Amino acid sequence: MRSSAPSAAARARRARRRRIRPSAGHDLAACISHEFRTPLTAIRGFAETLLRGGIRDRRERTRFLKLIEENADRLDKLVDELLDLPDARG
Repeated sequence: MRSSAPSAAARARRARRRRIRPSAGHDLAACISHEFRTPLTAIRGFAETLLRGGIRDRRERTRFLKLIEENADRLDKLVDELLDLPDARG
């Protein structure tokens, strides 16, 4: 006799979809802003440090610039994911 209860894999898939696509009661703008703030804060901090001359070592400046680039790439991927989200209304 087969159970009509969903399998663990099916429940996990639904949970993943809920994390990706907020429920109607969840504020999408809050979700998006949270994901964008981390890389933006990193970019701002590294750029301010460089602009104020806080890093004199050339290798360290290069490392900061690479971190800025990595966080900009992260933002680019977040925008792509946002544009790929299915319309939550249907």
